[in-house]
Amino acid sequence: MDDWQSFFEKISDIKFTMLITHDADGEMQARPFTTQAAGREGAVWFFARTDTAAVRDIGTSDKVLLCYTDTEKGRFIAAAGRATLSHDRALIEEFWEPAYQTFFPQGIDDPALVLLRIAIDHADIWNPQQSAMQQLISVTKSALGMKIDKEQLSGHQELK
Repeated sequence: MDDWQSFFEKISDIKFTMLITHDADGEMQARPFTTQAAGREGAVWFFARTDTAAVRDIGTSDKVLLCYTDTEKGRFIAAAGRATLSHDRALIEEFWEPAYQTFFPQGIDDPALVLLRIAIDHADIWNPQQSAMQQLISVTKSALGMKIDKEQLSGHQELK
C-alpha cells in the first residue's frame, strides 16, 4: 500500500482535528474541525464559514497544520499543507449532513458555506509498533538505563 494512501486512511479514522492557522499578526491559532473527506484529490476537506477567523487567517497565509490524535490506537499525526477555499457545489452536496445545519442555519444554501481544501505537503505519523504493555515495559527499561529500540517505541514515519 502506498504511504500516502495509508496516511489518508489513518486520518479518515479520526473524525476531528485541530486546524492551526497564522493570523494577521503571525500568531498561530488552533480550532477544532470535522474532517469531511481525506484523500480525495490528495487533500483533506472541511466545511467552514466565510465569515470566520479561520477563513480570514487562510487569506493571510495559506500555510496550515492539521493535528490528529487517535488515543485508542496511540496514534498521533501532524500534517502541514496549503489551504484553499472551494465553492464546488457537487462536493458540498456530497459531504453535507443535516446535522451541519446547526453551524450553517440556511443549510446547504447558506451563502457563508465554503469548503476548505488542505493539500498536504508533509506529514509526521507516530504510530507505536508495540502494545501499551510493551510500551510500558520499554519505558521502564529505559528509565533503568537498559537499551531499548526507540524507533519501535515511537513508530515515527515521515512523509514528504
